[in-house]
Amino acid sequence: MIPRPGGVKGRWRAKGAGERRLVGGRRSPYPTAVASPFPIIVLGEHLDVSAEHFRPRSHRGPYDMTDVRGLRALPRLRSASFYDVPIDDEGLAFLCEVSTLKNIVLQGTRVSNDGLRQLARLPALTHLRLKDNPQLTDDGVPHLLAISRLQDLQVHETSITATALLPLARLPELSDLCVDDETGTEAELRELSRQMPRCELLVKGWGSLRAGELRS
Repeated sequence: MIPRPGGVKGRWRAKGAGERRLVGGRRSPYPTAVASPFPIIVLGEHLDVSAEHFRPRSHRGPYDMTDVRGLRALPRLRSASFYDVPIDDEGLAFLCEVSTLKNIVLQGTRVSNDGLRQLARLPALTHLRLKDNPQLTDDGVPHLLAISRLQDLQVHETSITATALLPLARLPELSDLCVDDETGTEAELRELSRQMPRCELLVKGWGSLRAGELRS
């Protein structure tokens, strides 16, 4: 074994992207993260290749949604927030090419019911925020059923109704669902909660339901 400068054996750093670290005489199973020689710029944000979170500032515009393709260069990206950023169906299609995403915020966007079908391409997606999208209606709910690992869903301040949400009871990992007091009547919301007894149903402006019962 060749010692690195300083006489310490068994420790060296990778010199190029994808090379492995040797630590304590053992080869690491993970590639060493190496800074990109070129800047990664997406919607005006300068990003490092090791970035795990992406959130563009809403005041930066106008936006070219083809820029979202650049997120594919971030192998560790886990979450993306487009809060108050006018991402549309085209931008969402590019976003859904990033298979590592687990958490997506699409609050106050231009995504349509049909655009939601793209989310099924994300095998790791567990958290989805669709708040403040009045253009989203009951027609978009079938596409949410295709997100098999979904755990946390927020649909308050949309036009989605409690009745349309009933099929979500088939999602095995759904544990938190956020709606509002305009999603349905009290009776409809209680029935929705009874149909998904393992899920916490948070009703903005009212309270929290579990198995149809109001929680304190």
